[in-house]
Amino acid sequence: MILFLKNNFGFIAGCLLVSLGLAGCDFPSVPRGGSPAPEREEAYRINRFWFEYKWNPEPGFRLWESDGDGIWTEIYPSGFRSTFGGKKRMTVRGVAGDFVVKYKGYEGVTGTENGDFGVFIPDFDGERRPIYFVHKKNGRWVPEKSELFMNVLELRDGTELLTFPHEVPNRDNSGGVGNDF
Repeated sequence: MILFLKNNFGFIAGCLLVSLGLAGCDFPSVPRGGSPAPEREEAYRINRFWFEYKWNPEPGFRLWESDGDGIWTEIYPSGFRSTFGGKKRMTVRGVAGDFVVKYKGYEGVTGTENGDFGVFIPDFDGERRPIYFVHKKNGRWVPEKSELFMNVLELRDGTELLTFPHEVPNRDNSGGVGNDF
């Protein structure tokens, strides 16, 4: 147990700090009003989605896939992968979803520290929703990236909604970029 805590301290601390920091987060691009969204059935939770990322590092698509147990893998155009986990159910501005924290992925490629970067993935409700990012250091949503709208590919019950328009690259295992898995 002590070894587990020692090896995962950054991840555990990151989840706790980000979760505590979210209480006061403000997201001006999300409309206020309405009541909190009810807990969604598992079928409404997202299994795969993608969005177009326009900044460095590595502009282009970001494909996200869930293993169904709270672990998400983010796939870059080069094939690099980063991993998110520590799933927590929460509601942001009336929309229910999963909150996960990055815990694996070479920081030189992702531009974020492991345990310091959180993502809110809203449940599918038929609306085109943005994906939300937060840094634990300041506990604030990253507003300039709040216009990254999700293209939902598949729900957890296996319902396919869209086809991914890009070829999914193999994992990049060269040069140490993908060797942290």
